[in-house]
Amino acid sequence: MRTRRPDSSFVFNHNKYRDMNSSRIPPLARTLGAVGALGALAWAGSATASVQLYGAADSFLQYSRNAGQSSVRLLSGGASTSRWGIAGVEDLGGGLHASFRLESGIDLMTGRQQSATSMYNREANIALSSEDWGIVKLGKQYPAIGPESTDPFLQVAQLSPFASTVLAVSDLGPGVTAVQARVNNAITYETPSFGGLSVRTLYASRNAAGASPNAGNIGAVANFARGPLQLSGSYNAVWPTTAKTPGGVPDGPRTDMFMASSAYAFGALQGTFAYSMIRPTAPGTFVAQVFSLGAVWQHGPNVIRAGIAYRNVSGKADQALGALLGYDYQFSKLTGIYTRVGGFKNYGQSTIGFGSDPVTTPGASSLVVALGIRQKF
Repeated sequence: MRTRRPDSSFVFNHNKYRDMNSSRIPPLARTLGAVGALGALAWAGSATASVQLYGAADSFLQYSRNAGQSSVRLLSGGASTSRWGIAGVEDLGGGLHASFRLESGIDLMTGRQQSATSMYNREANIALSSEDWGIVKLGKQYPAIGPESTDPFLQVAQLSPFASTVLAVSDLGPGVTAVQARVNNAITYETPSFGGLSVRTLYASRNAAGASPNAGNIGAVANFARGPLQLSGSYNAVWPTTAKTPGGVPDGPRTDMFMASSAYAFGALQGTFAYSMIRPTAPGTFVAQVFSLGAVWQHGPNVIRAGIAYRNVSGKADQALGALLGYDYQFSKLTGIYTRVGGFKNYGQSTIGFGSDPVTTPGASSLVVALGIRQKF
């Protein structure tokens, strides 16, 4: 993160629009420029504060064949979710830091926000951190699950066998609730690292009078990293945030989710394994398990990725097997192109597919071929 000098100001770069009058500067550029200026003013009083504007623009062309039907589409967010965000941090002295993060997903094909109901749908939080005591964070944030690096495709749901299967609950019966990709109304505490081991705990309120329990998500994850080895294990209990009856208080049974993952680097090659189980407590529901293997090999600007995931629902004919092979080429640290080839084979009542190519017909298979470009900033 770049630190701003005390006597400098945040300058939004309009150089590429230098031959245009201000009325022709795109609205997004004017908006981000205003946001940056406001951020600079708010933090101008501290010589040890910094503000960063960051994000990613990612678009891909996809051919798919799904349940016998073919299509060609332009889509957003194949290797990274297209997004922009603002992050700030201030050194309060004595090893204590204050920070915030606001992050919004966007659909690069339309320019719309990724979420119709939330501008900062990916993150909106504030935190205090200490080198000795850990991190306390409040607001919308990641759930208590393992690191993205245990998935070769970094848990990007558009094109990832693991991300497409691990949180699926629609076929498990009534009253089942999934762990959310981002958790609202959450407070977390993360310990410092002790010999490579850290623990993060999460409590999220349903923020509704009369809700019992008050919690919508209680979770914990333990991560260990030392040398080439990474290990992770997590548990989450989630409750519905909506009521069964209109106007009622949030109610419904608990759903439990367990996850474990590992990664090991053999030089330029990293192998990964992940396991998850979703176990509802509601009567008449089913248990789902996911097993995933992956590998990432990197040499200079070349990256080869491979992942396979198998999902099984106990007690009925409902299984899915997905696989994806990918190649990335990085022109620089920020800009690269990528290609993906893969698909899902569904059995019985299963309707699992990639986020970019959902499957709606039980037992149908799907195939995707994608070519994309991504630039981070």
